[in-house]
Amino acid sequence: MSTIDLLEQPAEIQELQARMEKLEARLNDAPDPNTMNLLVFDASRDRLLAAFVMANGAAACGMNVSMFFTFWGTAALKKDAAQSRGKSWVEWAFGWMLPRGAGRTALSQMDMCGLGRMLMQSEMKKKNI
Repeated sequence: MSTIDLLEQPAEIQELQARMEKLEARLNDAPDPNTMNLLVFDASRDRLLAAFVMANGAAACGMNVSMFFTFWGTAALKKDAAQSRGKSWVEWAFGWMLPRGAGRTALSQMDMCGLGRMLMQSEMKKKNI
């Protein structure tokens, strides 16, 4: 489009063209839409299950998936083993408060001293999940 054509157009069209150019520039700077980032902030079994279901579903669809675990979410990554010796009392207390691995995580609601967890686990086994 030449300068003469731009001068002949009304100001509204020129404004719209400028806005379109700005939007196109922003579109080029946008992050990859084929990426999923998940923040796992809690070691509750139902929340962990939801995060991993979303991550597996997105990965199965060909998306790049990143999972970030906060301090309380890292309990799901721990091995189900006894604590190592030689820790300070603060380190020991934090290790005692956090569950040992994903198998010992509680439900966020309706855990009922482990009964809810057992019911959920048995239903998942029945449905081959």
